Amino acid sequence: MSRKPKRHLRFPTRPKDPLPDKPTRWILCYDIRDPRRLQRVHRYVSKHGLPLQYSAFLLKGTRETIERTLAGLRPYLDERVDDVRCYPLGKDTRIWGLGRQFTDGPAVLTDEILDRLIVEDTAHAP
Repeated sequence: MSRKPKRHLRFPTRPKDPLPDKPTRWILCYDIRDPRRLQRVHRYVSKHGLPLQYSAFLLKGTRETIERTLAGLRPYLDERVDDVRCYPLGKDTRIWGLGRQFTDGPAVLTDEILDRLIVEDTAHAP
């Protein structure tokens, strides 16, 4: 009786960052338990991105600049109870919204925020 050789389990490797030096759009969301820390986090993130909702922001930057932004948030957090997440968006990602927008306009389905950033990107493209 012959035995097949054991195959070693291979864990998936982390995919390479396709454009590590290119600015990308990111969604940063947070859930902060303490009202004082919440105000500080909100003030800090407001300097770096566009508000989409009360605790969700659209940021633009390379992976390195986003990592620096997150590192700058660390002193304001209690990592045992607070939660901050940042998700990269693809180039063709569309954003839709219903209900009250941060511009306090009527209930609309819109993507004007992302369209405005795309126009800025093409204006600054080399």
